[in-house]
Amino acid sequence: MRKRSLFFFALAATSTLFAATDALSAATPAAESEQRADRRTEIRNLLYSTMGPPRIDVEAKFRRARELGATEQQIVEAKAFHFVVVGGKTADIQSFVPQLEKALEKWDASATLAFPTQTFGSAAVHVLRARVAIGAGNIAASREAFGNALWLEPDLIELVKKIHADDVLAKAKATGGVLDALDKAIATGNEAAIRKAFLTAIWTDFDVIIKPASEKIEVWRKSSVVVATAVPLDATFTHINGNVVSLRQLMDGKKAILFDFHASWCGPCMQLLPNLPKTAERLAPKGIVTAALNVENVEDAKKVQKRFNLTLPVLVEKTGELSRLLNVDSIPRLVLIDAAGRVLFNGHESEKEKFQAAVDKLSAR
Repeated sequence: MRKRSLFFFALAATSTLFAATDALSAATPAAESEQRADRRTEIRNLLYSTMGPPRIDVEAKFRRARELGATEQQIVEAKAFHFVVVGGKTADIQSFVPQLEKALEKWDASATLAFPTQTFGSAAVHVLRARVAIGAGNIAASREAFGNALWLEPDLIELVKKIHADDVLAKAKATGGVLDALDKAIATGNEAAIRKAFLTAIWTDFDVIIKPASEKIEVWRKSSVVVATAVPLDATFTHINGNVVSLRQLMDGKKAILFDFHASWCGPCMQLLPNLPKTAERLAPKGIVTAALNVENVEDAKKVQKRFNLTLPVLVEKTGELSRLLNVDSIPRLVLIDAAGRVLFNGHESEKEKFQAAVDKLSAR
């Protein structure tokens, strides 16, 4: 699975840049749409594809991006990436954190180039606080900040390892039983207790504990979403034809809908998408409609539809509300929702047995 964060997007980005254009031409609506998508891709590549050592004039990149039409949110996201991955002066990072927090308050999912959910931005805030703490020599504060980032995004482990000071991740020699304690906390269902147990566990022996502890948290989050989440039927999506459709309309007369969350920049998503029409064909007789749900924008969604010649509904989630509600923090992701808005499955395509069990349960109704 691919984490949908600025960190992983940037590491996966190619160095190919689209040819720059100075202005959008007033051609046909289709051509204008394609030109907007190209301009967005140009901004994305400008901001992310080559940022990192050796040092470059990042402010010049930001100025050029603004000239191309980048929003302030996109600039702030790119600055966050630079400080998280490349680093910077402690004072500069410290003064930037409030800017990022303010931007996250008004975060727009349809405008993002890097943060598909606010949770990813919040994780970046904690990583930056850890960098500031390291610069100040405050190991306890850096551990706390790193722990908070990993609580939100466990897959940041490799990035954390790259930027930590040696003594930040020093092993504290586990006394044993920390994973058992985490299991007991998870059994209570109390998020505060689970978080405390997780943070305690990872710092007892970081390299050994972080992976199994993170996997336990991931399982707990998914199960919590499936058990507790009800998706409002009036939730809306934008079809690539421009129409706005509700979840109720999509499921009109059907038992359920299967969403495939994806993005054009996500390699695993693009590898699995060719299988979606076959899945849709198999599920249709069971009363399940299948839709491809792009987490970027209409322009990128159209490119995906054209690339794979998809005839099933191709939608865009502009607000990111459904992703937050379903805790979709990695893609590709399959989510099966019944006609009452209940979540029957929320997981990866590889979890075939769990998915089939959900489909069988639905068919038995």
